[in-house]
Amino acid sequence: PCPNPSPSSAHTPRPAYPRLALAHRMAAAPAAIAGPSGDSERDLSASAVSLEALGAVESSGDGLERKEPSVATILTSFENSFDKYGALSTPLYQTATFKQPSATVNGAYDYTRSGNPTRDVLQSLMAKLEKADQAFCFTSGMASLAAVTHLLQAGQEIVAGEDIYGGSDRLLSQVVPRNGIVVKRVDTTKINDVTAAIGPLTRLVWLESPTNPRQQITDIKKISEIAHSHGALVLVDNSIMSPVLSWPIELGAEIL
Repeated sequence: PCPNPSPSSAHTPRPAYPRLALAHRMAAAPAAIAGPSGDSERDLSASAVSLEALGAVESSGDGLERKEPSVATILTSFENSFDKYGALSTPLYQTATFKQPSATVNGAYDYTRSGNPTRDVLQSLMAKLEKADQAFCFTSGMASLAAVTHLLQAGQEIVAGEDIYGGSDRLLSQVVPRNGIVVKRVDTTKINDVTAAIGPLTRLVWLESPTNPRQQITDIKKISEIAHSHGALVLVDNSIMSPVLSWPIELGAEIL
């Protein structure tokens, strides 16, 4: 997915990468049902988008108004047609293996490690909430972030914020460099510093907004534009805001 390092690729057009949501706190999703208070005066900044942004009215031609569903609606009425009984609470398939149609024909699922209907429903829901093309579930947040670092090759660079979650900080400072990947740390609240750090070998820009722990705000949209001009991907750890309050993909990020 990542081009080989080449100084000549600094300003080439960025390939169209899929937008991915990495669901790493599966138990947290139901807590998002409550949503924000619906305050119409909510500030819409480049780092956070309120639910009011979903309320654009469309003309349906039949005299009825159409609105994009709210987060609460998505969470309570997502697709689970695989369950023939129509359970409102998605069944938990806690099996390792599945019965197959025959010895020579495979069904939709064979082994839970490679596919499971419960996990597929969760991934589909997370992708819809985050406005992503696809979502993948991991057993932990650090597992998902570690997987992203393997998109890079030795000699390529990650530009990351100075103020980020402690686990991410240790991953980038103690683990990733062992694979020959260069990690540059900058104050992401200063656009000039970010611009100076991103170069022809940069393949990933790693952001948080608000940052953990100092709650600093990063201009995701502006930094995404800078990263894309160099052919780099943008990752945003959206753990604090969640898809209830912020959609970094709409601001230019490819990976959440």
